[in-house]
Amino acid sequence: MKDEWLNVSEAAKHLGISRSTLYRWSKEGKIPIYKIAGSLPRVKLADVQSLLNEAQLLYPTPEDDD
Repeated sequence: MKDEWLNVSEAAKHLGISRSTLYRWSKEGKIPIYKIAGSLPRVKLADVQSLLNEAQLLYPTPEDDD
């Protein structure tokens, strides 16, 4: 399976954050940013999806008592 890549702006948009936050998260080890020979920095779509899957819901919807 071939990796799908996003540029930094696309990855930030998927995550709902700014580019600067994405770079900070990368420095903190939350998500890797790759520099592929001669290209702009890229982020694997799978890494973005994994980070989104790990997100915790802060305000869960109350369950119906029916």
